[in-house]
Amino acid sequence: MSTQTTPMIENTTHPHQGKLQDFLSYKLSTLSNRLSLGTARVYSRRFQLTMRDWRVLNVLEHYAPLSAAEVAEKILNDKGQVSRAVDKLVQRGFVHRRVDPDNRRKSVLELTDAGHDIFAEINPIARQREAELISELSPLEFKEFLALLERLLAKVETLPDP
Repeated sequence: MSTQTTPMIENTTHPHQGKLQDFLSYKLSTLSNRLSLGTARVYSRRFQLTMRDWRVLNVLEHYAPLSAAEVAEKILNDKGQVSRAVDKLVQRGFVHRRVDPDNRRKSVLELTDAGHDIFAEINPIARQREAELISELSPLEFKEFLALLERLLAKVETLPDP
């Protein structure tokens, strides 16, 4: 059994009174949503894509071939919502769906040439917006921030359900 104690938020320099805006999860969600929503407006206006569509394209660009369930797992999204996004991307010619030769009950997804092309067009937009946000931090601060986020991501996987 570990003898390490959990630090109390109340003992930090940032008192936590239990208000929504004081929770780390709220702050992280707000940061993510504000960054994503601004970018999503560009995706919607210029490419008629949602944030979910973009995430599906991104995951398939880097990890294909995948099933829709595997894509949903990677983007932490509901399988049904991902399946609807995939259907739309297939219809628009960005994603190709084929039967998995090793498991005929499973479909696998890959980007088409048009899917790779639209990814190549959108990716710099997403990266630029993120770079603008990150510019607020020094390179060392950003490196430390990422390391701390990785520690918290690893820790959250081990937390018991309340």
